[in-house]
Amino acid sequence: VALGAQYRRSAFRHDWSDLVNAGEMLTAGYSPDFDGDQQALAAFAEARLHLGERIEAQLAGRYETYDGDQGRFSPKAAVRWDVTEALALRASWGQGFRAPSVYALSGAQASQPSVFDRGAFVFVNTLTSGDPGLKPEKSESLTFGAQWRPTEGLELGLDAWRFDYADLVVKESAQAVIDRAAADTAAGLTGTAAQGRITRSPSGALTFVQLYFINASSIETQGIDLSARYGHDLWGGRATASATWTYVDSYDIRL
Repeated sequence: VALGAQYRRSAFRHDWSDLVNAGEMLTAGYSPDFDGDQQALAAFAEARLHLGERIEAQLAGRYETYDGDQGRFSPKAAVRWDVTEALALRASWGQGFRAPSVYALSGAQASQPSVFDRGAFVFVNTLTSGDPGLKPEKSESLTFGAQWRPTEGLELGLDAWRFDYADLVVKESAQAVIDRAAADTAAGLTGTAAQGRITRSPSGALTFVQLYFINASSIETQGIDLSARYGHDLWGGRATASATWTYVDSYDIRL
């Protein structure tokens, strides 16, 4: 059994020049100063169990809380069965989470993407601001595999895996906000959330779009890993060669 605890503090700040703060730099856009920090506390435990002569299991868990929130528990379980001296089967399941970074919570990122607006492509100043209310990213993993040693020194592995991620922290798309505002205008609406995040010059030219870091995406992916490793004693030492191959069967992103 292994037990442990952790304390972590992260801090980040930007202090731009007055010209950048005022948006006077042509290629830097408008960038306000910002600062933030994050403190995290965690406790973890791991146990290795022998369930007979040929079966070994692993149980683990980690509880982490950051900035005084309610915290998250991440469990993991794994098992290995040595069917014979040459063949072993293994499987694992686990959950995890990752807190949003200090930058995503309180930062500000200026950029000038090319967007399509009113029939033409134009460059526009955007500012992506942090959101203190972001949720942590979550994940779940599942693996099944086998390890085979057909001859002395040669080891072959085959593993099937699946990973599911939710609430990924991403930067909003400027084009999506522009399109939403245009659709609201075409529908005869005024004062909508999307319209309020767009600034235009007196002539109607697009000059600024306000964006945010958000919890938006989920990803589901699965595939297989194939590995081979060979080792042989040589000239008083040991020479080894290895190769790995990964096949991604699916990689689905949902916005």
